[in-house]
Amino acid sequence: MLATAEEAMDIFNGVQEDKKTAEYYLLNFESELKKYHEAKDEFLNYKAERDKNTGGGRRGVGNPTEQAAMKSLQFDSTYPVFSAG
Repeated sequence: MLATAEEAMDIFNGVQEDKKTAEYYLLNFESELKKYHEAKDEFLNYKAERDKNTGGGRRGVGNPTEQAAMKSLQFDSTYPVFSAG
């Protein structure tokens, strides 16, 4: 099925936008990677003052390694670069 002119322009504009985004990340890879690691480190090491739970308990996973992995997945799912759909 052929696309209409409007659909073709939408596809073209989407490709152009993706190209600009890819170019940005290629040119700014080091700074973006540094921002990602800093934000992830801050997220993973955040602990509220009253939160003394270091594993176990009813609310979280019991294994500290599993807990860190789950928290890492949670961060990646909300990080703008990865969640841009």
